[in-house]
Amino acid sequence: HAGASLLALPLLRPLERLTRQLVPDAGQEITPKYLSAEALDSRELASSLALREVGRIGDQLSQMLSETVRILAQGKGDAADVARREEKVDQLARAIVLYLSDLSARHPGDSPLVLMMAASEIEHMGDQVRRMLRKQDKLYAQNLEFSEEGRTELAEAAERVLGRLHLSLAALATRNGSLAHQVIAERRHMEAYLLELRRSHLGRLEKGRVESRATTLAHLDLLIVLDELDQSITRLAALSRDLHQPAPG
Repeated sequence: HAGASLLALPLLRPLERLTRQLVPDAGQEITPKYLSAEALDSRELASSLALREVGRIGDQLSQMLSETVRILAQGKGDAADVARREEKVDQLARAIVLYLSDLSARHPGDSPLVLMMAASEIEHMGDQVRRMLRKQDKLYAQNLEFSEEGRTELAEAAERVLGRLHLSLAALATRNGSLAHQVIAERRHMEAYLLELRRSHLGRLEKGRVESRATTLAHLDLLIVLDELDQSITRLAALSRDLHQPAPG
């Protein structure tokens, strides 16, 4: 028995690591970093802490979209990391909304409501990013692949959306109204650009490209999701502008 125990010892550590990955312990639970129950006595302090937490989930969303851009460009990447970050965004957004609900009950006003909407918008964008990856996974499951030209277009479009996300999150975090206005003003250009990409893809389809024909629905769906994502980014910028406007009177 002693010999068997000694033989088993080298296996215990990797087995323990695997068990921790499959069943995370309580210490690995995703929890807010900045929210404080004590701060709820002060509307200004609690709102500032909630804004920091919203910025934290915004960073997670940026990382999700950045990795998705890489996957679109190269056809490979860490989709599992995107999934983990989406779970983090979901849990933290829920915690922020509950915290702000408590704050709003104690100190009625617009600020907590605008921040709640911002957290909800970021959580919704996380869902949209995951939808993009699921569409590509569905293609792979059918042994299909985007044309090189189509893949390049999708990656460049996603990169532009990512740039606008960075601006919108910066406007929210730094109370920069001019950045928020820039994001809102450029929305119509982005809409026109994404529409042009749809027309470009349909042009390739008319020329009888085999890859374009096989992946048409996935390609057009991804462009639609990118457009929806950009609409969310624009709404987030509008919320940022509303949040930092001085209260009347």
